[in-house]
Amino acid sequence: MIEYLIESTFCAAILYVTFLVFFRRSRSYHANRVLLLGSVLFFVLVPLVNVSPNNPVAQQIVQNEAISTTLSGLSTVSGQTITATETLNNDRGFSWLFLLYGSIALLLLARLGMNVYPLLSGKFVVQQLEHKGQRLALVNIPVGPFSFWRTVYINKDRFECGQIDDELILHESGHVRQFHSMDILFMELVQVFCWFNPLIPLFKKLVVTNHEYLADEFVIKAGSDKARYSNKLISYTTPDKTLALASGFNYALIKNRLIMLSKYDQKSRIFYRLPVFITIVAALFTTTAFTSPQKAVSENSGYFYADSLYWSEEDSKVYFRGNVIIKYADNDVSGEGSFSFLGEVNHLYANGTLLKKGTILFLSGEKHEITSITAEEAREKYNTDGQFGAVEIRTTD
Repeated sequence: MIEYLIESTFCAAILYVTFLVFFRRSRSYHANRVLLLGSVLFFVLVPLVNVSPNNPVAQQIVQNEAISTTLSGLSTVSGQTITATETLNNDRGFSWLFLLYGSIALLLLARLGMNVYPLLSGKFVVQQLEHKGQRLALVNIPVGPFSFWRTVYINKDRFECGQIDDELILHESGHVRQFHSMDILFMELVQVFCWFNPLIPLFKKLVVTNHEYLADEFVIKAGSDKARYSNKLISYTTPDKTLALASGFNYALIKNRLIMLSKYDQKSRIFYRLPVFITIVAALFTTTAFTSPQKAVSENSGYFYADSLYWSEEDSKVYFRGNVIIKYADNDVSGEGSFSFLGEVNHLYANGTLLKKGTILFLSGEKHEITSITAEEAREKYNTDGQFGAVEIRTTD
């Protein structure tokens, strides 16, 4: 989890700076929307990917012969059947960290639910009507015009008194028709599950800002005069706030919105900047998702204590039995029973000797090193055939 946090935050920081430098003042708002949401998906998902072309790959090998050879430090017996299995899926060293993560995520999810409920339940709505093709909900709370999902919300008294200009309603209609609520909910869910990433609030702000630019552009394209609309933005100075999760009038962004409106007639030039973004994304993906052969080996080695070991003929998995202590890669577990954590094993070597499936090794509780090696290393070291790696077990001195 620590590695994911570091990689996710690093990717987010690079993508955030890239957007600020190359795209923040771009008038290609729809492209910016894709870039922002794509950047968030990238730094959330890509650190979970681990591509190592040379890692051992599962292969079905059928070997029915049993062996009864005595290896140095290892006793070998065949013909027994083991049915008890237990997946090695807990890391006690980090249990407190996952408990903290889960607790905060649940609190944030509960807060999200509390913010969504008033909007979905319509508890503040006193009347619904159709206005120039847009569904309006008149509310009895002192708020400026805002939108959520398919509805624009307006204070009933101000609407009936004609204090709400049609262009402000059109602005909120732009949010509705471009499904900006989906972006907001997506960002909220990302923050729920990736609350530890400090860059997410900054991306949320960029997404909301871009929404305002898109809605302003929607108003101008609908036929409104740019200068008149800009003046209306300046004159509309109500201090009322908008409900959480809703798209509404954001006064902190007025200056930036006016600047972008003044550039409305300028040509939008984004395509020459896209190669820079694509190059940075490719570099981040390569450094984050791909594991070097050296790192792959170091992440697939460790040691264990067990009373016996069984290499199953049925599923090609290796089961560690008895009083077991395992420290392998990110796994750190101890207990009594039968444990399996290597997946399908294609070649198993004990002190340099190739074993056959169906083999049981009595280990006497001694410490043994265990390493998963790549296909290339297995071919060079043991002259194995095929494109699959191997697992090595060695008795320590």
